Amino acid sequence: MDCTWLGQAPHPTYVRDFSREHLSDYPLRDVVGRRASHWRLGFTLIELLVVIAIIALLIGLLLPALAKSRTRARLMVSMSNERQITTAALLYREDNKGNMPLSPSYKPFPPVGNYRPLPRPVAESRRVSDILGWASFLYGGKNAHGYWLGINLRAYDMNAKDRLLNPYVYSDLDFPAPPNGAAFGPNDSGRTEFKMDVFRDPGDKLVSRQHVNYPTDCTSGFTAYDCTGTSYQANFKWLQQLRDPPFLAFTGNGPLMRAFDFGMLRMRKADEFSPSKFVWLNDQFSDIVVNWWTAGHQEKNGFGDTNMGVLAFLDGHVGYVPIRSGHDAESYSNEHYSMIFDGLPIPQD
Repeated sequence: MDCTWLGQAPHPTYVRDFSREHLSDYPLRDVVGRRASHWRLGFTLIELLVVIAIIALLIGLLLPALAKSRTRARLMVSMSNERQITTAALLYREDNKGNMPLSPSYKPFPPVGNYRPLPRPVAESRRVSDILGWASFLYGGKNAHGYWLGINLRAYDMNAKDRLLNPYVYSDLDFPAPPNGAAFGPNDSGRTEFKMDVFRDPGDKLVSRQHVNYPTDCTSGFTAYDCTGTSYQANFKWLQQLRDPPFLAFTGNGPLMRAFDFGMLRMRKADEFSPSKFVWLNDQFSDIVVNWWTAGHQEKNGFGDTNMGVLAFLDGHVGYVPIRSGHDAESYSNEHYSMIFDGLPIPQD
């Protein structure tokens, strides 16, 4: 072993030669200060806690962003659904003399105890007194909930096979229907298992269609899709406009049918309104907020936003826009959308 004196210190200090050629002369414990058998391959508890804290911090930072991304993706699905439905509606309009796929429900002919309400194109020559009613969900969608079996002689229980727009949305789908216009039973698979996902809104979280005090009474968790067959409702505020004063000038036989035909004519000609602003289809949430009796009412939709709705316009585009409550002219027509005919002259008999 090579040693070198350093000065005249009372206790001599040795400087060992750890050069490559002499390193093998010393045990490993002399080089690193501990036995090789004491070396560890894991973490101390403190180090492990630090790593866990860092991971938790990263998760805390990422989760809100991931949740926001998932919500945004669900909103995009909803808008895509309305866009597909609207594209199909415009194709239907081209094939049907400019008419949108909207129709009242008629009595059967001849009358029978259990029947399928006839869509309008099948009943063009029918008497207006044969009209049983109309609903914003009969344009398309799956078979409705069995609840509608007992409402107004099944006026609103139109089978998916007979909803006007369905063949344009699902051109290759075989729609289940009972024979001879009979109704599905309340628990038949045609109601409970048959699905049409384009009509299902990912933000659809409640329904109020079955309640008398519409829209303030709602059933959470039971969606509009489950209830009526579609999460998206056709706009019929224009029909309400034509039936209320001052348009109550529709007199004589069949005022409802005359108002309906008058409105359909306006849509064909785009008369007294802008197609890019006129709503033909909206999500269930928009319908609830627009019809809320209190102006300024605040409600969160299925995407976590307050008073925002997905609307499809007559020119074919879809928007996510602010919705106003109040059940009045301001909620039906404003700078973002119009559900009625702005500036429409009063019709004369």
